[in-house]
Amino acid sequence: RATAYETFRTVKRHVTLGVFDDTNLDRGSFPALLRARGEVAWHTWDCEFMSAHDDTRVLKPFSDEMRRTLLRAVRTDPNSGKRRVLSRLFKGVIDYQGRPIFHGGMEDLSRFHLSIVQGGVWG
Repeated sequence: RATAYETFRTVKRHVTLGVFDDTNLDRGSFPALLRARGEVAWHTWDCEFMSAHDDTRVLKPFSDEMRRTLLRAVRTDPNSGKRRVLSRLFKGVIDYQGRPIFHGGMEDLSRFHLSIVQGGVWG
């Protein structure tokens, strides 16, 4: 993120916003860097932001339908009693509870940790 931020600084005067992903990692070092540099920034883990952008409520019907569909491929093994994914099509796509396995947080958009930094083209 620090390297991406340095790149952002070279184009900052030409853009409205810069968006940085996974800024909650590294014990908050990136938001601390932004504060130290005097940047105007918003962070999606801010409670006010999260209550105003309740995507879990909006996405719930889609998530529920996807889970119902995917759970059809999960059964309890009669020999071991363990739940397992039956279909090869879904191996690595869902876990034994029928939850989608995505990379990058696509299964729960409200858990993205982004920092949005004001650029130079504003207003």
